[in-house]
Amino acid sequence: MEQFSHLITVPIFRERRYTNQSLAVVLIVMLFSVLSGWGQSFFEGDYVISTNQIEDQQYGLFEFCIGESNCKSIKTAFFADQPYKKLKELQSQKKVLLATSASFASAVMVDGKPIGFCADNGQILNKMPNQVMDGIVVVNSHNESMDKMIVYDLDMPRINCDENCCGYAYMHYNPREEPYDVFKFFSWIDENKLSAFQTQLVYSRHNSDPSRFEQPYHGKNDRSRRFLGVVKKNENLRHIIIDIPKNDYLMHAAGEALDLLSDRGYEVEYLLNLDTGSKDILHAFNGENLVNLRPGAMIKAGTIERANNLLVYYLED
Repeated sequence: MEQFSHLITVPIFRERRYTNQSLAVVLIVMLFSVLSGWGQSFFEGDYVISTNQIEDQQYGLFEFCIGESNCKSIKTAFFADQPYKKLKELQSQKKVLLATSASFASAVMVDGKPIGFCADNGQILNKMPNQVMDGIVVVNSHNESMDKMIVYDLDMPRINCDENCCGYAYMHYNPREEPYDVFKFFSWIDENKLSAFQTQLVYSRHNSDPSRFEQPYHGKNDRSRRFLGVVKKNENLRHIIIDIPKNDYLMHAAGEALDLLSDRGYEVEYLLNLDTGSKDILHAFNGENLVNLRPGAMIKAGTIERANNLLVYYLED
C-alpha cells in the first residue's frame, strides 16, 4: 500500500479541562482503521505505518529503520529554536517523513521556554535539568561517527569502573546529579552541534523498575499519548513513534505500548513520553505529502506553524 487512502479518519469530540482554566474545548482525534499486517510500507520497508486495536483504543505506529547498512539513510533532527522555520528549510532540501511535538514547554505560545535541559544544534536553550523528568534525548544530525540518538537515564546510578566492564554505565553523563558532568556535557553538546531535550523515560531496559507500572491508572486521564520507542529486532535498530489518539493514563498507555511492541517481536531499549498537551502536533508522510494527523487544533497556538519544538524524521538521500 502506498497511500493513506486505506486509513479512515474519524473526528471524536471530547471536553478537556486544564489547570487554572474552566473551558470546554474541542479535541479532534484522528483514528486509523485497522489494517492487516504491517499496513503501509515505504522505501523498501525502511518507513512503515501500521495500526493495532486494543479494546477500544487505537494505536498508530510509525517505524523508522535507523543506522543499519541495509537501511535507507533516515535521519532524525530536533528543533527548538525557530522550529517551524527550520522544518520548512529542511523540507526544501529533504523528504520529511514525520514531525511531532516532543519536549514540554513553559507556555503554549511559540516563545514558550523548554522545560528541562534543551539544546538545538549545539546552542543550549535551557541549562537547568528538570529534577523530576528522568530522560535526556540527544539527537545527532551531523556526526557520522556517533549514534543518531543517545538516551540518558538520569535515575540510573553510574558505576566508577573501566569502560570495557561497565559499558553503558561508564559512558553515562548525568548533568542533573553529577556536578562534574555539567561542563563536560555542555562542551560535548556544543562541540558536536548536538540537539537535546528532557522528558519522562517511562521504560529503560538498562534500569527497569517494575514498580512504575504497579499503578497504571495513577494521575490524570486527560490527554492523548505519544511515545518514542527505541527498539531492536534481529539486532537491527528501529525508532517507533507510538501514537494513541484517545485520552489515557500515562503509565497505562506506556504499559500497553510496551506489550504491543513485545508482541511484535521488538526488544525495547527505551520508551520516552512525548508532549501531547495543548500543542499536540503530528504530521506524517503518506506517500505523497506530509499530512496533518491532528487537525482542528484546540487553540490557535496549537499548530505546527507555532510549534515550540519538533522532533523530525527525514530521508537523507
